[in-house]
Amino acid sequence: MDKLQAPFPWQRQQWLTLQQARQRDQLAHAWLIQGPAGTGKMALLEALIASLLCQRPDRDGHACGQCRGCTLHAAGNHPEFLRVEQQESGNIKIDSIRELCGKLELTRQEPGYRVAVIAPAEAMNIHTANALLKTLEEPEPGNVLLLVSSSPARLPATIRSRCQILGISPPAHDDALKWLAGAAPEASQANLELALDFSGNAPLTALQMLHEDFSATQARLLSEWETLCMRGVEPVHLAAEWVKTPGAEVVIDWLMRISMALVHLKTGAGRQRLPDEIEASLRNVAEAVDLNQIFLYLDVLYYYRSLAGSQVNQTLMLEALLIPWWYKLQWPLESMINADPTRRAAAIWP
Repeated sequence: MDKLQAPFPWQRQQWLTLQQARQRDQLAHAWLIQGPAGTGKMALLEALIASLLCQRPDRDGHACGQCRGCTLHAAGNHPEFLRVEQQESGNIKIDSIRELCGKLELTRQEPGYRVAVIAPAEAMNIHTANALLKTLEEPEPGNVLLLVSSSPARLPATIRSRCQILGISPPAHDDALKWLAGAAPEASQANLELALDFSGNAPLTALQMLHEDFSATQARLLSEWETLCMRGVEPVHLAAEWVKTPGAEVVIDWLMRISMALVHLKTGAGRQRLPDEIEASLRNVAEAVDLNQIFLYLDVLYYYRSLAGSQVNQTLMLEALLIPWWYKLQWPLESMINADPTRRAAAIWP
């Protein structure tokens, strides 16, 4: 199997769960495939779609690639495959969900399953999600609905409770390192470790970092962040630069890794694999910040990370996350956490 083809080694149990349910003819009508970005959810999704549409899958459930179902799917015109994705606005429109639900009630033209995909599922607002409830509660036999989300907490509980959860977690460090070394044989051991550490052991994110020379991006972010902590650059200026490159989502993920590294440095817990020059920079900041404030800041980061793919003002969001470092985290972080979520987001909404 190609090393970049799903299911990846850390997804084998999830794949086995799906295929065993299928073989027993007990495949749930709705699945929520959830997990952090960079763990291969979309690749697993595509492999599952191909498997369900295939009329002659192999013993492990992989699509044969040659039957009528596989041929139609490869050509992009399988009548039993439906997909709803977010619009340019970042949302999934309620009309798209209503149209999907209507098609799921029609008589099937081909044997086997009818497969419908909603990705990313968190792009549905509360009204759009409610339009899906009847379909989830009264499924047509043979229909399989696949929802994919990196931020499942943004989905209404009414949606999550009606889906079978298929969680994808990052693999253990050593397993991720072994896979990444095979996927990027040209990368040095130091860069493999660095990319994995700052991706949170998300192998596909780490692989992308290596392809984009993340070591240079990491060095830039670290230098400019340290300058910010010493009040050598203003948060507003830095946010305006970082929102352009490398982008809000990359920055927030990076701030998460930096914050966790600071926790490890201050507590001595966990394994440290950071290069000496990076650890030296972090220690300069670690001495000036309080451990409890770092934990509070992580809570803030997790909340804003859930907003990074939505219609928030990305520049203002980064400003809000960088200002606390100007004050070495001596900032009213509790108010950012305890405030009503709607009011909390108001300042960064366009």
